[in-house]
Amino acid sequence: MAEVTYLMQKYASAQAEIQFMEAVRDGVFREEFDAADTLRIIELMKQFASFPLGAADASLIAVAERLGIREIANADNHFRAVNTAGLGFINVLP
Repeated sequence: MAEVTYLMQKYASAQAEIQFMEAVRDGVFREEFDAADTLRIIELMKQFASFPLGAADASLIAVAERLGIREIANADNHFRAVNTAGLGFINVLP
């Protein structure tokens, strides 16, 4: 799913990617996240659509929030601008 959403973001639009994630939520596609993760991913994507924050990055944030993880190893600076639910911050490790 991460690759599909990346390609949608790159070659289509943030809205197309959001629609795909809504289809995942609705059971059209199988996902590895639980229902709450999928809802949070869509929420983050909508909140940061002008960024745009894609589903791949949003999924890392959603799972980190659920698990209480405060550090993510990632070269992407998107995480530095996102306020997370209940964590207050995510430290991005190089």
